[in-house]
Amino acid sequence: MRERLTGLTAPPPTPMHPDGAVNLPMIDRLARRLIDDGLTGVFVNGSTGETSSLSVEERKRIAERWAEAAGDKLKLIVHVGHNALPEACALAEHARAIGAFAIAAVPPSYFKPADIDSLIDFLKPVGDAAGDLPLYYYHIPRMTGFHPRLERLLEKGREAIPTLAGMKFTDTGLPEFQRCLKVQDGRFNM
Repeated sequence: MRERLTGLTAPPPTPMHPDGAVNLPMIDRLARRLIDDGLTGVFVNGSTGETSSLSVEERKRIAERWAEAAGDKLKLIVHVGHNALPEACALAEHARAIGAFAIAAVPPSYFKPADIDSLIDFLKPVGDAAGDLPLYYYHIPRMTGFHPRLERLLEKGREAIPTLAGMKFTDTGLPEFQRCLKVQDGRFNM
C-alpha cells in the first residue's frame, strides 16, 4: 500500500458559474490556496463538492482539473461512489488513469446494502477497478442511511479488498471512530 495520509486534507466545494456549469478554472485558484495554506491533500467530488448533483462526465472533468492543479503538491483523493456500480467502477478507473493518490466510495443510498457482506460486494469491484490505489470507505450515514459496524467492516473488508486503506469518517460517533483507530493495531488510516 502507498504511504499513509498525513497532515490536513480538505474537501473543497466544486466551483460553479451562476448558470450551474462547473467553473474549472477556479479549481486552479482553490488548489493554489490550499497549497499556500500548507495542506497536504484534497478530497474531491465528495458531499461538499456537490457530487450527487453532478454528472459522471462533470465528476471526471473536475477530478482531471484537480489532478493538474494539485500536481505533486497535494495528494488527490477522488470520491467515486455512485448508486450504480458500473459508474462507480468507471470513476475508479478514471481516478487511477489521472494519477490520483487514492479513491473513496460511499455505498449506494437508494438500494442500500443489507449488511457488511453486501457492502463489501459493492466495494470490491470498485477497489479492483482502481488497481493499486488505496480505497477509503466514505462513512456518512446521515446521507446514505446505512450504518454498518465499522470495526467489523474494516476487519472483514481487508480480507476481501487488499487495497482497503481506511475510512473517511463523517459521523458523530467518536467512540466508534476511536475503536476503528485500534483495529489491527492501527493499520487503517482514519
